[in-house]
Amino acid sequence: GIALQFTEPPEARQPSVRWRLYVFKDGAPLEDPLFIHRQSCYLFGRERKVADIPIDHPSCSKQHAVIQYRLIEKEVDGLMSKKIR
Repeated sequence: GIALQFTEPPEARQPSVRWRLYVFKDGAPLEDPLFIHRQSCYLFGRERKVADIPIDHPSCSKQHAVIQYRLIEKEVDGLMSKKIR
């Protein structure tokens, strides 16, 4: 098997906002937008067996980057609020 280099934190949450990621090369869109709101994290990398979003650029590693949504507590005007970021 392949050892994952990232583990999700306990406060990981699926976002409530429908985020999209637009991929461009040389100023032109490469494909339709990627919908990145359907799970709590997305792994980018060259290792297609584990990457949620495969990338083929030679400068990228097998497990290159992660977008992680998580629940955070934030004080706004003296009141605690919870948001997924």
